[in-house]
Amino acid sequence: MRDILTTCALAATAGGGELARWHTKTIEWRQKTRHGSRQFNAIIGRAKWKGNANMLAKSILWAAFAVLLPFEAALAQATNPTTVQKITLAAVRTTVWGVADLDPDCSVAGPMTVKIRKEPRHGKVEIEDENGFVEYPSSNMRFHCNKVQVPMKKIYYTAEDNYDGKDKIELETFSSSGYARKVIVDVTVKK
Repeated sequence: MRDILTTCALAATAGGGELARWHTKTIEWRQKTRHGSRQFNAIIGRAKWKGNANMLAKSILWAAFAVLLPFEAALAQATNPTTVQKITLAAVRTTVWGVADLDPDCSVAGPMTVKIRKEPRHGKVEIEDENGFVEYPSSNMRFHCNKVQVPMKKIYYTAEDNYDGKDKIELETFSSSGYARKVIVDVTVKK
């Protein structure tokens, strides 16, 4: 994705002032509509109306840039996993992680789906729908929701009897608004 955006930026630099004007219009449309297909059609339609093949090619480039840019953040979130460190005792069922999709007022924004992508080697994982406390960082606008129990997906891990060592669980979460996130839970098991 970054390569596509870099290519767009380099091609735009070569286009000169006229292309910069089209870029400004693209950004304005993106901010006003927040809909990629409308932006693309508006840019392409304007270029066709001018009847300039060179401008049409430049417009297609900027339309692609405007449509792809919002997806870069979602792609980064899906490809850079969140890592969680937990310590548990052998044969004891322990909550290792939980997730909820909340609005800023702490109401549930929509259902979450959690998939196990890689099972642990020395234990078992269970995913339960329960009430619990979220753990937003203080910089998040939902930080105050940490004090309220909310419906969420809780992930439990139970290590094998007499196991002592490291284990790993790989999960992927999907929110109702279309975001995906990879989560790695590194578990240290003690006897």
